[in-house]
Formats: sequence, structure tokens, C-alpha cells
Amino acid sequence: MRTNEPPTNPALKASVAKTDFFINFPSKLLKVYQKGLITINQNQIKFKTYFIQQLEFREYDLEKTIIAMSKNFASMPNTVREAHAKLSVSERNEIIKELAMMGSDQSGN
Repeated sequence: MRTNEPPTNPALKASVAKTDFFINFPSKLLKVYQKGLITINQNQIKFKTYFIQQLEFREYDLEKTIIAMSKNFASMPNTVREAHAKLSVSERNEIIKELAMMGSDQSGN
């Protein structure tokens, strides 16, 4: 029987919290950017959203995600490929850096 109560297992709690965060991340991110708190262009948003989807698919393994995206570049949706082509190296690195930092905690893990 399923309940709506949160899990009590600490590892499961962390997993659920991480999943919930990433599921809602693109919409939350867009709201922050729209408020002008962080500057980002539409191409970065498109690429970041796709990157997050790929990261989720690969169970938040950043290394596997980067390798798979590089190998399968031609199979990316056209809108994402076009957005990627319009981004500078520093804009792409900014996205990767931000996503890499979200997965670490204060202990560096």
C-alpha cells in the first residue's frame, strides 16, 4: 500500500529530494532568470534543460553524461544543437560548472 508520507530511510530521502529538485529545476531556473537575479540567454536555457534531462537519464553521473552527449551529438534535437552552436565556450563551461557543483556537498563528495 502506497502512502504520501516521505521516506524514512536517509539514503532514500536524499535520492527523492535530488530527483524532485531536478524534475522541477528547469521551471524554477527559468523563474530565477526571469527575475533578473542571474543573467542567462535562451540558448543556455535550452542547452541546460537538455543537459539536465540527460543527466537524470544517466543517474546523475556527470562523466557518463558528457561522454554520451559528445558521442551522440548528431542525435540531439535540432533546437538543442542550434542552441549549442550559438553558445561560446565560456557559456557552455558555465553550464557544466553549475551542474557539477549542484551534485557536490560541503564535504566535496
